[in-house]
Amino acid sequence: MVKHGNKGQIDEDEAYQLQMQFVDEWKPSTDTLFLRYGTAGLATMAAACGMVVTSHYRSVLKLRSIGLIAGHMPIMAIAACNAGLLHQLLVSRDILLFETTCPACVNMRATAIQLGAAVALPVAMASISSFHLAERKLTYPLPRLADDPRNWLATWRRLEFFTMLDKVHQEERWRELSAG
Repeated sequence: MVKHGNKGQIDEDEAYQLQMQFVDEWKPSTDTLFLRYGTAGLATMAAACGMVVTSHYRSVLKLRSIGLIAGHMPIMAIAACNAGLLHQLLVSRDILLFETTCPACVNMRATAIQLGAAVALPVAMASISSFHLAERKLTYPLPRLADDPRNWLATWRRLEFFTMLDKVHQEERWRELSAG
């Protein structure tokens, strides 16, 4: 409970609503831009990360248009919802209600939420769903997880998302060498 003027005590939800009203009415509005729109921006970036990761796995596993919408939409939606809701509940609310006195702790929590919900979750979900589709539609030779987990993990590591970043770096390096 929080004391509020003549009204007595209010609960945390009312205090949060009052703080958000204060943020919305703040002049100049550019000072509170990230408190008002930051969560939506983070959710959008999490959805974009989900789309990129899913596209990578679909490309590597030669899935083309097999399960295109069913592959992208859930991963993008779950990543965006998790990142947005967790950030709103565990970071933005904390900042407005001054629940944590340690700013570095709030920053680390925000970083952990974004890494978990916007990167790790889409990588895990995209690899599982794409591997499942590739195995069912026989578009890429995959070992069975139940029969040989080590070989399956080796295949996943070979196809993982970060190999795409290495390929981009190699292409840039090749262009530099070719141009010079």
